[in-house]
Amino acid sequence: MKVLFIAGELKNSTGMSPFIFSQGKSLIEHGTDIRYLILRGPGFIKYIKGIFTLKKHLRKETYDIIHAHYSYCGFTATFQNNTPVLLSFMGSDLLEKYGFIRTAAERYIKNRIFGRIKHFICKSEEMGKCMPASAVYWVVPNGVDLNTFYRIDKADARKKLGLREDAKYVLFASNPSRKEKNFALAAESVKEMEDPNVILLTVYDRSQAELNLFYNASDALLLTSDYEGSPNIIKEALVCGLPIVSTEVGDVRELAGAGPGNCIVPRDRKSIALKLKETVYSAPLPVNIMITENLDGRKTAMKIAGIYKTIKQR
Repeated sequence: MKVLFIAGELKNSTGMSPFIFSQGKSLIEHGTDIRYLILRGPGFIKYIKGIFTLKKHLRKETYDIIHAHYSYCGFTATFQNNTPVLLSFMGSDLLEKYGFIRTAAERYIKNRIFGRIKHFICKSEEMGKCMPASAVYWVVPNGVDLNTFYRIDKADARKKLGLREDAKYVLFASNPSRKEKNFALAAESVKEMEDPNVILLTVYDRSQAELNLFYNASDALLLTSDYEGSPNIIKEALVCGLPIVSTEVGDVRELAGAGPGNCIVPRDRKSIALKLKETVYSAPLPVNIMITENLDGRKTAMKIAGIYKTIKQR
């Protein structure tokens, strides 16, 4: 099976979202021939330019399936007709609310996508509820690369990052400029604790190796998002044994809400502050082996490879 991954460019070591690269890596290890086409350029222009880049590429190479990641890459893929397309929605591309002008553009893009693509992956059941009744989709959350994310000694992680040994660290592992992440609520909640020993760590645009250190160096992961699909940081934190305090978004309750030390909280700073204080001063949790095995990216790869076979047979 030969599959073309289409992804938008990111300025990092892989050139794309790390979880897309990791998913491709897991599929390659599973026996699928994965190739990558990275769409380059500023803003939405990359997806327009990508139409011609994709057509040129397909004149040289043939594939069984095109697997596009995010709606805009799916939009690019609709301008070729010879290869079936599987589109993975990631979260914001289905759940985000837009202003009037942007809404009109998004409506055109979605209409084209749902009119020309037949197969989809959603990351959570919540996202599936946003799909048209006629759409064929599978719910497959991203897995975790267990060679990249794993438990290490907290003191060693802090030493490597230059963090204080005696502080309590609350990790906010998202870009504060993204409105849906609601960083203001996170900052207000930590301030509400009125504890000078508690420090909010804001971490983004780091390598996965660095992010693993931050998970292991911290005392709690804080997620205050207004909406999510199936947030990767929750799963990565879980396999590192980092307790989670999160608003109820996406599949967070299903992933972490029932586990010891993890808390689903309402969107108000006092409730979040109370749970954070309880969490950061609790004893460290053992890694839950069952959760870790369920989140293994290799299992996700097996599910996706099965979807590829189903699409090819149709």
